[in-house]
Amino acid sequence: MKKHTARLIVFAVLIVSLAALSHGQQITARVSPVPLWPGPSGDFSQHPDQYVFFDPPNREWVVYFPEDLSRPLFSRKIELRFGSRAEVKPELASHVERLADGTYSYTYTVQNLVQARTPIEEWVLIVPRRDETLSSAHPGWGPGVKGTRIVPLMNPGAVGPNRMVELVWAAPNSNSLIGRGNASGLFSVRSAFAPGFTLSSASGRANRAYDAQIAASLPKPVADQLATVMAPAWNARQQVVIGPWFASDAPLSYIAANFGYGIQRLSHSRVLDHNSAFVKGAMETFEAFQQSQAESFLDPDRMDFLSNAAPGLESEIANAIRLTLTR
Repeated sequence: MKKHTARLIVFAVLIVSLAALSHGQQITARVSPVPLWPGPSGDFSQHPDQYVFFDPPNREWVVYFPEDLSRPLFSRKIELRFGSRAEVKPELASHVERLADGTYSYTYTVQNLVQARTPIEEWVLIVPRRDETLSSAHPGWGPGVKGTRIVPLMNPGAVGPNRMVELVWAAPNSNSLIGRGNASGLFSVRSAFAPGFTLSSASGRANRAYDAQIAASLPKPVADQLATVMAPAWNARQQVVIGPWFASDAPLSYIAANFGYGIQRLSHSRVLDHNSAFVKGAMETFEAFQQSQAESFLDPDRMDFLSNAAPGLESEIANAIRLTLTR
């Protein structure tokens, strides 16, 4: 439970950033949130009360603490190691359609590129909670789990009561893992919410896994530090992806901010070509709307850049924009 709570808190912070910075595939450069492991005989004097480190050669989180925290110089040292689950290289493809009943069908293919070190064993999508039609499935990995862990967000008009939930797909066995260079399709979601940019997270199979039972056995200061690095910002690979996002009453300003910032992040990370006619046209249009609040800027029939979308990701984003703005 502690692991999942930490994961959602980090997801919440990143989702808030999608709107706040404008009012990622990869969101940020990956820098370790803890010091690098100096070895058991290393100099720890510069890191007092630090119990968690990262060991780059072995791609492991190292937990190193005195058995009695009140007597650090005289207590036996305990060392635990957990493999990083961020050693995957996911690439996502998505497609969304509006069904006859007005709901939306989302399908995803998750690929693990050859640069990955480990296979993908879990994939998570963040979606709005207030959705009575929400369902998810995968023929091999089983249905996505509708999480019960929720967090408040500070985005007026975003998703009703502004609460999000995880959809979690986990490989049922070792034969179902998504290995290097392989892909798994047919991850599906049905939702009443129109498409926008949300966050996903892919996690790999770790050689030494961390779980709630281990967390409960650790002293609280140690467990709290470890919970930070076990969150998806550091122990998974996060990506910006099209998914259920907009309630029927979402204001146009929020829609423009979401699409504008999502496209900007994807172009900054070179997933999209910032020089393409589609990206340039989209950024100009959404910026013009933000400055003028003129609804005419968000008329899909007047968005010439939509017809310039290249096959693949640009076309899927263009499709999402059309569906959301023509409800």
